[in-house]
Amino acid sequence: MMISAQGLRNDKENNEERSYTFEYDFFGRIASLLFRVIAIFIGYVMLLMGKEVIILFVSGILFILYGLYSFIDILLFQKLIINKNLIIKQWYIFGKRELPIDSLIITKVNFPVGGIIGFKNNKRRLESFLFKIYTLPLGRNQISDIKTILMNLKIIKGDEYDWID
Repeated sequence: MMISAQGLRNDKENNEERSYTFEYDFFGRIASLLFRVIAIFIGYVMLLMGKEVIILFVSGILFILYGLYSFIDILLFQKLIINKNLIIKQWYIFGKRELPIDSLIITKVNFPVGGIIGFKNNKRRLESFLFKIYTLPLGRNQISDIKTILMNLKIIKGDEYDWID
């Protein structure tokens, strides 16, 4: 298990097909998990306070569900692999999922601290839900590397999205 981020690493011995691996930084992962625990706590407080106000109650449930989902996703994320045909997200327990690049759509959401890069594919919508990469544990250098690779693969065009630089 790698503790620090690797950035651009060629995974193939023969250079027929370059494959780039990205892993979460240890301290970035810890910080992200802490933010998710805070989100779960806020959701729980909203749930308790919202017994009479239905919108607060529902918002609390949504905070808790999002916090739990993202906590598990960040905790079990092993690596993201990008090559010219596939994007592969690999977890420690759940194995790996692949999305073909041919009809890939990239989404990027920025938050005050970090953000989310989403990989969507219209042919495989359910699996697209699992392809969210949190940017806080990646670090700025790896985000720039991912942007460069996606530009080289002609998936995005320059500053098509508001990327963290």
